[in-house]
Amino acid sequence: MFIEWVHGKVMRFHMLLAGVVLAGLAAACSAPPLALTIEATDMAYSALDLRAVVGQPVRLTFVNAGALEHDFSIGTIKVGEFNYVEGGMETHQQHGQVPAAGAPQLHVMALPGAQAIAEFTPLQAGLYEFFCTTEGHKEAGMHGSLLVQ
Repeated sequence: MFIEWVHGKVMRFHMLLAGVVLAGLAAACSAPPLALTIEATDMAYSALDLRAVVGQPVRLTFVNAGALEHDFSIGTIKVGEFNYVEGGMETHQQHGQVPAAGAPQLHVMALPGAQAIAEFTPLQAGLYEFFCTTEGHKEAGMHGSLLVQ
C-alpha cells in the first residue's frame, strides 16, 4: 500500500515536471523575434553594441543610408535558419557578387539608399564582432560587437 502511494506521488511529480518543461519549450519556440535595426552611413554604424539571446529569433533591419555599398557581417557565429525577408542575395547577384568559400557566416548587404531585412536565430552564447566587408571599411571604423547571452 505504501509503495503504491509513493509510486503514485512519483508519477504525478514526473507528469508535472514534464508539463513545466514542455511549457518552457513552447514559450521559447514561440518567442517573438527580437527587432534590431542598424544603419550604415559612410564609414560608421549607428550602433556599436548589439545584444541578442540564445535561441530567440532576431529580425535584423540593415539600412544603408550612405553613398557607398555597405554590409553587416559576422565571420563565425552559429545560427539556426537564416532567411532574407527583404533585399538579400539577389542584391549581391545583381551587383555581380556571389559569396565565396570562407565568406562570413552571417552577411546582410544593402546597396546605397536601400535596406535589407534578415531573420536568424543565434545558437551559441558569445561576443561576436560585426563589420563591413567592403575593402577598407572595417579599418576605417565600421565594426562593433554583438553579445549573445
